[in-house]
Amino acid sequence: MRGKRLLALLALGAVFGLLIALLLSLRHSLERERALGRGQLFPTTVVHMLDDGVERRRVPSGRKMLLVLFRPDCPQCERELVRLEQVCAQVPEERLECMALSFSPEHQTYAWRQARAFRRLRIAVSADPTFAERHGDWLLAVPLVFFITEQGVIHERYAGERSSEYTLARVREFVR
Repeated sequence: MRGKRLLALLALGAVFGLLIALLLSLRHSLERERALGRGQLFPTTVVHMLDDGVERRRVPSGRKMLLVLFRPDCPQCERELVRLEQVCAQVPEERLECMALSFSPEHQTYAWRQARAFRRLRIAVSADPTFAERHGDWLLAVPLVFFITEQGVIHERYAGERSSEYTLARVREFVR
């Protein structure tokens, strides 16, 4: 009888410990979520533009920007990138910079990029190897689309796929 009670107490302790760990993890995720919210600064990084050879650029760039974070091996991301390419083609380049920033290694993203025909949506990878590590948990709900102001402030963001009409309406509102 004592052995069963001891096992029951150990099981309850293990469950309680797992519950505490889960709650701490959720708290951390919520803090990260707030840091990515409207009105917050987007973290600065330097990227390699895969369209122009070795060009390096700072993100945010000081211009209005539509920035999508993605992974090349994500079918949902690919569908959203195609829609974003169509939406960005309807907005003059001088009014909005459109960039897709991959969280995958440069060689993998470059191979993926070679098989795609993006003209308006610029494909990039972070030149900072720790950027993806530090912010990889953002991509739990990929892709993530950010509307970033000239000052680097997040104006709006959404996760997952949206219709072209929805995104175009958001873009037009953002650039006016």
